[in-house]
Amino acid sequence: QSSGESLKTAMRVSESHKQMVENGLFRGGSCPYGYKLIKSGLTNKKEKELLKLAIDEKQAEVVKEIYKLAYDELMGGLRIANTLNDKGVPSKTGGKWNSAVINVMLRNPIYKGYITFGKNSNGLRTDENEWILADKPDHDIQIISEEVWNRVFEIKKSNSPKNKKDNERKRYQTTKGKLLLVGMIKCGHCGSPLTTTY
Repeated sequence: QSSGESLKTAMRVSESHKQMVENGLFRGGSCPYGYKLIKSGLTNKKEKELLKLAIDEKQAEVVKEIYKLAYDELMGGLRIANTLNDKGVPSKTGGKWNSAVINVMLRNPIYKGYITFGKNSNGLRTDENEWILADKPDHDIQIISEEVWNRVFEIKKSNSPKNKKDNERKRYQTTKGKLLLVGMIKCGHCGSPLTTTY
């Protein structure tokens, strides 16, 4: 009986979170880079004031640069992290950037104005079809245009190890390397681009 009640409670909580997302409300938790939390003027059933996201202008400029490097220069997470570190741009924690953080940011729909439910603790589920997004974007928290976000997302998906095995999928060339024809030579069997290891 106790187990059954726990399951019912979990389902109610899950449904509540889904409804909040569909209504464009922030569910709590860690505030994404590029944003700050402010009072919403709304309260929950326990009379606790709810917070909402607002754009942190200084951090938002860094978010725009990250997406610009991914969109215009076709840079991956590691190169973007190195670029920010070379410029001395501090991460959310004040330390160095790393590729994992950048890659999560490049797949987070919050930057195109959509609060999302259905992601794991690391930021995203593998299958984006399971995400629950708000019905429409909240332009007050939109930092990146939908066009740019969608394009970057498709590039990241196409470059994932899983999709690289699909030789029918369009591939994006490697943009940097020490080899003469890097990004131009591909395997005749699987279509993967030439790479090097050290």
